[in-house]
Amino acid sequence: MASIAEHLKSVNINLYQCIIFLIKLFLLIIIAAAMIALLILPTIAVSLGANNLPVPFPMLSGVQRIPQPTAMPSASSGSSSQNSQGQQAIDNTIANDTITVAGVFAAVVGVVLALLALAAAIATGVGIFEVNRIRQFRSQFDKGLEQLNKRIETELEQLDERIETELGQLGKRIDSESQKYIEASYYYSEGTKDYRAGDNKHAIENYLQASKYQPKSPRILERIGRAYTNLNEEEKAIEYLRLALDLDPENEPVLRSLALYYRYSNNLEAIKLLKQIVDKNPGAYESCDFLGLCYRDQLQQVQLLIKDQEIIDKAIKAHENALIIQKRPETEFYLGILLFFSPTGDKNRARDLLLSASKRVEEQEHDVRIRSVWKMLILAGAPIVEGNLAEALKCIQDMIQYNPSQRIYIGVESHLRFLLEGTGHSDWMQAFLDILNTWKES
Repeated sequence: MASIAEHLKSVNINLYQCIIFLIKLFLLIIIAAAMIALLILPTIAVSLGANNLPVPFPMLSGVQRIPQPTAMPSASSGSSSQNSQGQQAIDNTIANDTITVAGVFAAVVGVVLALLALAAAIATGVGIFEVNRIRQFRSQFDKGLEQLNKRIETELEQLDERIETELGQLGKRIDSESQKYIEASYYYSEGTKDYRAGDNKHAIENYLQASKYQPKSPRILERIGRAYTNLNEEEKAIEYLRLALDLDPENEPVLRSLALYYRYSNNLEAIKLLKQIVDKNPGAYESCDFLGLCYRDQLQQVQLLIKDQEIIDKAIKAHENALIIQKRPETEFYLGILLFFSPTGDKNRARDLLLSASKRVEEQEHDVRIRSVWKMLILAGAPIVEGNLAEALKCIQDMIQYNPSQRIYIGVESHLRFLLEGTGHSDWMQAFLDILNTWKES
């Protein structure tokens, strides 16, 4: 703003100086015109009648006179008198003409000088008007600039106050949201502990508490739906899973849990959802494992197992992909069972995989992550492969304390049927069923 004011100030000064210069120039022109008029007036008069002027004019004393013819003596005195009168008349006429020319010229010069004076007066008046107008404009500009500065200062003060207010409100919201997040995290963690211990009811209670603080969390809603699925409460399970899916249609855990919801009721829909996940994210090893299990489910019709090599190969490929991405004990367990069950499977590799799974499942990394009921099932795989029925039954017996759900019961029975059939111990199935039925009835 200051730079603009300084610029306008310099412009005003320059314009004022120009006007003063023009006034001076007009005055000089007037003086010069007057001097020129005084100098050239006699010359004009001489040029108009110098040859006819009488001798006594002093200004013509230096001019060379033209010789006049000498009058011949007249015999008569009347003739001489007439000549004298004629000469006098001529002299009077010339004098009158000279005076007339001088008067006309003086009048013209006066008109010119008057016009010049008028022009100078007009220029002076215009200059004064422009100076006044510029001063008024500058005064208005200074006032406008002052008002603008005041308005800017006022708006800046208001902006500062608004920013401080909004920052205060934002701080309060952040504190509130942080507290909500802390509360939600606590209940979510407690729910996860109950879920891994097989206590789906208490898991749901904690997850519902967490959802009060984070009602639009797809992850919490997915966990609630998954726990209801384990309890076979299908209506509530699908309700929460759909809520989670509406919030995030591309959420992988939600799609995976929805596939597991359809696993035993709509196998093809489950496979479709799992393929959708894997196609979008080839590194989704958990979905690869569940895809292999869903393929394997197609080989079981109640207690009858079908050895369809095409389906077996699909299931094996899915587990192989999962194992390449992430080497986990549960993946080794699933793949080992299928290699034993497959007529063309590598039995030595199947044995190594099951023994490795049984050993690695007790490592701290996996011991914390894998639910206890599945951990006991994986541990039972090694004695089955080694032909130790008693040890295998003990592992299954230890499952009862974790109070597994109906869906987990179905899953455990299915794993045992395929493993015992593949290892040639299908006659052991009844002993395992006796324990599972006790568990089921309780």
